[in-house]
Amino acid sequence: MILPKLVEMESKKISNNYVFVVTPQSTLAESISLFLDFDIDHLPVLRGSSIEGVITPKSILSYLSKNNDVLSLNHTVDAVPLQKPAVLRPEAPIAESIMKLQKGHEMVVLSSEHIIRGSITCHDILDTNFLWLNKENHHLDESFLLPLKTMFEQQVSLETSLSEVITRISRSPFRFIPVFDAETQLWQGFISGKMILHQISNLLSYSELEQFDNIDTITVVEMHPIMLKKPILIKQVRYALLETLTVPILDEDNFPSDFVIPRSLLNYLHI
Repeated sequence: MILPKLVEMESKKISNNYVFVVTPQSTLAESISLFLDFDIDHLPVLRGSSIEGVITPKSILSYLSKNNDVLSLNHTVDAVPLQKPAVLRPEAPIAESIMKLQKGHEMVVLSSEHIIRGSITCHDILDTNFLWLNKENHHLDESFLLPLKTMFEQQVSLETSLSEVITRISRSPFRFIPVFDAETQLWQGFISGKMILHQISNLLSYSELEQFDNIDTITVVEMHPIMLKKPILIKQVRYALLETLTVPILDEDNFPSDFVIPRSLLNYLHI
């Protein structure tokens, strides 16, 4: 379990106090610029003082996939189905924020008097040293590893077109999909929603979208993962997840067999 004093500590102690937001009238292109310029993955959507939801790179890609049109980036945020945020008081215990993230919320928004006071994501929890002091030298339990086969259905290869990658990642339960070698089926890396948006933004300026009509000619560029071999310490996985979205775990033959994501590692704070 989390130490009692940490259970009682307020969420605002570890929150990001400066939160980027968009409105329902902001364009998807403007949201993408914020994701890429400030290396963030979640944007609260505000209508006046009301929090409408959270938009992410994956929700934009899902919208692009359904419209099959890059010109959709000129559409406004209110056209995209938003994820429901967890809204807590800044004084809410850290444990409550962790529980919200464990249950699948992408972001915890701290709000009081209809004003956003801060936000917390899985990355913030991983980056908070004092939460992990009594866990660092524990070995990662097998029960918290996710089998790699759960990602096979949406896998892509380096030759997969960007339009197909957008479709696959919009269907994936994760923020990334694995990239495998087409012949050997060995893990080569992974690609995330934000990486796809970055590729699109590098290929065209938003003022020239009308000239860009065939994303089937573009193939993926993958991020090589940080891999760890069993047995592994929690601190090794934690530090790796601060740099990447997923950590594949190698078996005795040095082939990836399982993987860890930030949400699964958070469970260790409640053991």
